[in-house]
Amino acid sequence: MKYIAAILLGALIVGGLLTAVVYSLFGAEAGWFFAKFIAGPLGLFCAFLLFIIYDTLWPKSRDEP
Repeated sequence: MKYIAAILLGALIVGGLLTAVVYSLFGAEAGWFFAKFIAGPLGLFCAFLLFIIYDTLWPKSRDEP
């Protein structure tokens, strides 16, 4: 459950940042379209990919005797 929450939070952050950049560059109408159709799925994909990379590369704590 914590993995899903981490991925969704990352998607909100990445999607929000992408939307803010497009909104500031191209205006409200393009920003709204981008937020609905591109930033959400792209943010989810990027957050999932970054989470997989983090989970793979970060050293795990192991209880060794």
